[in-house]
Amino acid sequence: MSSIPNSVTRISGSRLAGVAAVAVLGGTLLAPAAHADSTAAPLKVAVSDVTHNTLTRGQGTNSFTVTVTNTSDAAQPFTGDAMVWPGASGPSPLAADQVRTEVVPLHAPATDVSVQGQNPGLNVLFFPHGGTWNKSFQIPAGAAYSWKMTVGAAAGFPGNDDGLDIDVSAGTGRVAAPADVHFDIAPALPDGRLTEKFDGAVTVAPGHPGETTLELHNGAGGKFTSPLNDMVELGSTVPGLGLEYRSGGNWVPAKTVVDGRSWLLPQVPAGFAYQQTHSYRLRFTAAQQPAAPRDLNVSSRVVLGEQIASAQTTLHLKKAAKPSAPATPSATASAPASPTSAAVPAADGSAGATTGGSSPSTTELAHTGSSHTGLLAGLAALLAAAGAFLTVSVKRRRSA
Repeated sequence: MSSIPNSVTRISGSRLAGVAAVAVLGGTLLAPAAHADSTAAPLKVAVSDVTHNTLTRGQGTNSFTVTVTNTSDAAQPFTGDAMVWPGASGPSPLAADQVRTEVVPLHAPATDVSVQGQNPGLNVLFFPHGGTWNKSFQIPAGAAYSWKMTVGAAAGFPGNDDGLDIDVSAGTGRVAAPADVHFDIAPALPDGRLTEKFDGAVTVAPGHPGETTLELHNGAGGKFTSPLNDMVELGSTVPGLGLEYRSGGNWVPAKTVVDGRSWLLPQVPAGFAYQQTHSYRLRFTAAQQPAAPRDLNVSSRVVLGEQIASAQTTLHLKKAAKPSAPATPSATASAPASPTSAAVPAADGSAGATTGGSSPSTTELAHTGSSHTGLLAGLAALLAAAGAFLTVSVKRRRSA
């Protein structure tokens, strides 16, 4: 990258969120007014002299001319505001060190430049030398100021972004309409997106965890050069509800963001490549008896600066079944019923339930659909007393 001339100073260091927010807010507020009455906007912005419309990662730069014309009969304020976005199909937000930018005055006063992060892109502000981002150029009546803007894709430009869009408007001053230019990033990549999904709904009750799998698939056309964050969130808070993920053969508590509502999963490592899949085995647990059964929406959000993928499923929150009362021994029985007999009585209440009740009950659970969830939860709690809970829950999952 060529050095920036003495008349231009690049301001680097901390990215002031307030600066970017105010700049973007200003652009957002100005745009509707401009479109509503474009004839009244005194400033016209144009882009010309585009050298070519392809950028190669880590190699060379492209330039174009930005011209701002004051069509009114009075001096007008202008602060340059260029928004740099990844192409429409690019799923990865941009970082300041991934895009090279220069703004050099051609027919304008000495200029300073500030590059701010504004997910998913960058906000390039240019303003009078020695001032701050909100200090304006004063363009005389009927005059035009122009700058040469140069951009390049650094070697670290996201591997799955294959385009760059630049919109030039004004942080201050009234512009009829932004000017824009598009660059393709070589090599070209197939169109696609990062997607994720749950493999099914989850049923949870105290003492009865519910499991599901969350799967991410990279169909975006390249690899992610930064780690991905994935968060799981409920539609409302449930006291005592927890989330765990499977790692190394063990269940590990997920990092809590908001108790009983949201959790952060381990990052998907950098280098997540095209057509790769990353899976989380998840388990929800309920430590408290809910006031009443209810269904809750469960959402996942993959975040890389901004949300780039999401998935939804349903969590069925159930109440734990109350233990059954001990069976009353029959008048002819020589001994009280065993705990196993009391926990799982036969349908006819006879003493034969001790030997004949366990296997048929397990078989019935293995073939029962979700419409009998309440009954299954009760039976599972009873079987847990006999040490058969794990077997039943596994068979239930296989039959789902």
